Amino acid sequence: MTKPSFTSIDKESLKQQYDDRYAGDYMDADAYSTWAHEGLAGYRVRQTLAQIPNSPLRILDYGCGQGKWSLLLQEMYPEAEIVGIDISEVAIAKASQKFPQHQFLVFDGDRASLEDSSFDLVFSFHVLEHVHDVATSIKDIARLLRPGGCACIIFLVGTRIRLRIAW
Repeated sequence: MTKPSFTSIDKESLKQQYDDRYAGDYMDADAYSTWAHEGLAGYRVRQTLAQIPNSPLRILDYGCGQGKWSLLLQEMYPEAEIVGIDISEVAIAKASQKFPQHQFLVFDGDRASLEDSSFDLVFSFHVLEHVHDVATSIKDIARLLRPGGCACIIFLVGTRIRLRIAW
């Protein structure tokens, strides 16, 4: 039996899938998470963020999971307010508990209930290959960025995403 693709899964099923994953140790104590946050990937994220021309004062972690990137973002931008959003209520509860100094919100995966043009930086690591509708997510990220803001979107190597977005 083949697993359904994300495009064939409705949003509620996708949310439930991630709630179930985060109820365990998903993205917490596994080898991938260690590599991503502490190893070569963490180094590459630092190098990428170092290219941002201005120091952002308000950062959105789009698809934050348990908020593990908050540590690196806070280290690199100590003056910044950090907000994280995710579709998983379980992940957001864990993030809020682990990092009470930041704000974490559940959202529907399409449109974050945040004001337009309210972030200097939107950061997203290995998230957009998991969303229900990539074009919708990209439009929402663009909506949330202030004029002159930056989006740092990092995809999993080998990910193929086709976009046709009209503004």
